[in-house]
Amino acid sequence: MFSAERRQELFMRKQLVGVHFENAPSSTLQRIHYCLNILQLKKFDRKRLFVEYEIGLPEGYSTDKSTILNGVSQTVKTKKGVGNISFPVSFTVIGPLAPTLSVNICFVVYSYDIFRRMRVEGYGSLVLPIRSTMDTVTVGTWRPFIPDMEWQRALVGGTGMVKRIKSLLLLGNTLQGSTSFYGLQTKCGGDIMVEVNAITQRKKSVRGHRLDKRKRKRKSSSSHSHPSTPHTPKEMNFFSKTIR
Repeated sequence: MFSAERRQELFMRKQLVGVHFENAPSSTLQRIHYCLNILQLKKFDRKRLFVEYEIGLPEGYSTDKSTILNGVSQTVKTKKGVGNISFPVSFTVIGPLAPTLSVNICFVVYSYDIFRRMRVEGYGSLVLPIRSTMDTVTVGTWRPFIPDMEWQRALVGGTGMVKRIKSLLLLGNTLQGSTSFYGLQTKCGGDIMVEVNAITQRKKSVRGHRLDKRKRKRKSSSSHSHPSTPHTPKEMNFFSKTIR
């Protein structure tokens, strides 16, 4: 037999089950939980690399004030062109059920040598899904290419940079090898392997699941209550005449 204190503890534990779960938002909104994992950095020229990321929320999306939408990973050393970074990024947003724009995440890959010289090795962006999914995506990167500054970049460090990381949402990943109106060129960088996990929470899906369950029950009950007969009365009359 349990003591009175133990019984009280078990009773309170049963009563508090499910209290800390968040309810789904209104019928016109959905909550999306993102769990990302920056797995690997591939095909970069330098060996010591780290990643800076920033999350872009389009109009109509919101998040808690405590959510941090940017960050920097640890430094990794590549071996045979591959750096296993395994840096997790998780956050939650609330947005419309039928959005016209999606949440984006922008990446900047930096190199760092023993002389504390930093260089931008690549820019990239990724459009996150708005439905529940799990996938591994390869994000291609690019960097500004200025021929007169390549020697300076190799000896002193530094390179042409984008002023704001969120401007990558307008540029995208299609600038590899392109030339702008002012003659500024871009160069292909390495690849970023990202594992994407998204979980959606909305009232519409719960109600739809309940309705589908009720329809299946009605169909099963109707099929059992009205069993099919092998022959109709007309067919039975036809067989009786042929036998005679």
